[in-house]
Amino acid sequence: MSLLSRDFLRRTGASCLRWLPAIVPPLLIFIWMRKYLVNAPFMDDFVWLPLYQKLHDGTFKWGDLMFVQMEHRLTVPAFLAWTCYYLKPGQITLHNWISFAQLCLIGCNLLFILRRTMPGLRPRWLLITVGSLALFSPTQYSTLLWSDCFSSYLAPFFITSAIAVLLSGVHVWIRFAICVVLAVLSTISYGSGLLVWPLLVPLILWTDAIPDRRQRLVFFAAWLLTCMVTMKLYFLHLENQALPLFSYEQGGGKTFGVHLREFMVDPWLDLKFILIFGGAMLGRATYAPILSATLVAGFALVIALVACCVPLFVGKDRAAVRTQTLPWIIIGLYSFAMGGMVAMSRIYAAAGLMGAPLSRYTIHSIFIVIAMLVLGFFWWQRITAAELGGWRKKLSAVAPVVFGLLLMQLLVGWIYGAQMMDAWSSSRLRDATSQLFQKAVSRSSIQGPLMKTQDLAVQMDDIGLLHPAMPRDNRLVHFLERPQNKAGSAKLENMETLPQGRFLTGGIAFGHGQSSPADGILLCYKNDENDWRIFAVAQVKQPPVFMRDAMSYADMQFLHVPRPGLKQTFYGQWGIEFKSGDLPKGPHEVAAWTFDYKGQSVARMVGTFRVDGERMTIEKIETAEEKTIRK
Repeated sequence: MSLLSRDFLRRTGASCLRWLPAIVPPLLIFIWMRKYLVNAPFMDDFVWLPLYQKLHDGTFKWGDLMFVQMEHRLTVPAFLAWTCYYLKPGQITLHNWISFAQLCLIGCNLLFILRRTMPGLRPRWLLITVGSLALFSPTQYSTLLWSDCFSSYLAPFFITSAIAVLLSGVHVWIRFAICVVLAVLSTISYGSGLLVWPLLVPLILWTDAIPDRRQRLVFFAAWLLTCMVTMKLYFLHLENQALPLFSYEQGGGKTFGVHLREFMVDPWLDLKFILIFGGAMLGRATYAPILSATLVAGFALVIALVACCVPLFVGKDRAAVRTQTLPWIIIGLYSFAMGGMVAMSRIYAAAGLMGAPLSRYTIHSIFIVIAMLVLGFFWWQRITAAELGGWRKKLSAVAPVVFGLLLMQLLVGWIYGAQMMDAWSSSRLRDATSQLFQKAVSRSSIQGPLMKTQDLAVQMDDIGLLHPAMPRDNRLVHFLERPQNKAGSAKLENMETLPQGRFLTGGIAFGHGQSSPADGILLCYKNDENDWRIFAVAQVKQPPVFMRDAMSYADMQFLHVPRPGLKQTFYGQWGIEFKSGDLPKGPHEVAAWTFDYKGQSVARMVGTFRVDGERMTIEKIETAEEKTIRK
């Protein structure tokens, strides 16, 4: 091999090694999404049910894609939902993969913008690696795992795409046409998509994206005119079409004016909401209360953003600095502008601040972190390269410390977010189990789901869009039976009588190798034909299991906890009441099974009772298998 070939391979290998860390975050998110996604609708996932019903019945019209949910015109999301329906009906996890694809494309947009604005920034591999940690942070766990949240990624995708096109070197009027198309798509994707119109104005007027002054003014005038026409059409007949359950209990009337009035009542509350919203990513995974931590993080980010704006107006080279930094200031500003838009609806709906740091909004607060990261690298490189003295040199020495703290918080956020992905998925599996048995068991005998969407789940199953489908009867034989659980992992521990012909039973129930609670507990009786029949569905109720490792016995000392000790608090306790009328007449054996939703399988718990609903008597039975386990 020639010296030239060896040198080429060495340089290529070194380059790949430098860029490898930036690929790790999206790869981890891809792996975790495959592990944790649940193909079962939850809450706002049912907002598309009327569209699915029309597609199933053959009554769909193209006008049905002009869907409005509160102040959001969701035409692009409706089109994507329509596409997914035809590609694979009922596979709503396709929406989640649309979210992941958009996140990757947003990353490509940001890389292009970085290359156009700061081509000489070094070390670029480190900047992009840390930026990748921020962009793909699992602190946005619910947005990644909740299928309907695919619409949340559309606005930032179209906005960053429009910025990238505006900064590209193609013909100015080709850029105008593409930017207008992207802006219109952003507008009819999500309410925050409206921000694309004002956010691009500073880039049009105050950077050299359009060097010729006359072209710049004509571009701006055409952009402003297009914006005015679009806004007029957007708010024309803007009437909520979503069910009250998915629109803060609002009906079909115009509600945007009410939002604005509530928003204007308390400006200080609005400001705190916006700051908390912007700091929602960095304020997580700390010991501080989440509202306090996110408020402090948001305030610090605002101070940093304002500081980066000062050089736009002072200094000899402010024109060059403006061209390089203004796109990133706009990207950072998006996070707080989006916070203001959410405040208009959230303050009205929730009458407080708890809506600001919700995980499904974290995707929007990521952009201020990335923007401050890029701007921090830019100014640190400029200050260290210049012959400066005094306080500016001292200030530059603080930058590595701030960078280290930011990196540490991002890594802590990854640990926290990964654990929350597990907890969120476990909760969705338990909801899915509750939904599954709506046609097999009396609704009064099913614990959950968290949101009262049972009728919608039944409707979705009726048109063949639930996979797996709901069983039509209560026979346990529908499910694959796995080996019996050991006493340490799942047990029907007790059963007792209550007044008015009721029984109370409970125990512990771990599944999946004891790494998380069982997806559900199926309480069954054996009928006269020796068939096991399901008559009640219970759920484990406990803190997220990852907290078991985060809190030792010493940390629990002298604290009030739900049960006497750590083992009881985190050990998958469950309980459920049932009526004597749920059982056939006469004595019958009653046992319980843990349920695995993804595997559609059951495993019998230790513990069997003979129950007579007429006489209200209970007798404990020890089976041969249980005797073997006990020995």
